[in-house]
This record gives sequence, C-alpha cells and structure tokens, in this order.
Amino acid sequence: MRNLTLKQTRFAESVAGGEKLVVAYRMAYNAIKMDQSSVRVESSRLAALPHVAAAIETARLRGRSSP
Repeated sequence: MRNLTLKQTRFAESVAGGEKLVVAYRMAYNAIKMDQSSVRVESSRLAALPHVAAAIETARLRGRSSP
C-alpha cells in the first residue's frame, strides 16, 4: 500500500472516527476558500483513492477492536 501524506492520514482517521467526508476534508486540508460543492467532490475523490480507502477501513477495524 502507498504511504499516505499527513493530510490523507488525518482525513482517513477522521472519516473512520465517524466524521462526514466534507467535515473530515475541511479538518485535514486548507479548504477555507473552497465552496461546499468543491469540497464535496474533492472529499469523495480522496475517499475513493485505493490507498486512502484502505486506510479508512483499517482505522475503522482498529477502532472496533479497541475497548
């Protein structure tokens, strides 16, 4: 699996923790000047990248196994 950038890691962990894609994207990236539709598109694209999707799933599984 490809290594994730710091921003991709933050995004994946936020999504795995239950945040909506757009909220996680805004938390991880400097999206202040982006409009809502752009953030929605970019967050969906990011979540669909195979290495990011795998990181989200891994973080979700890790979260389920924690007490």
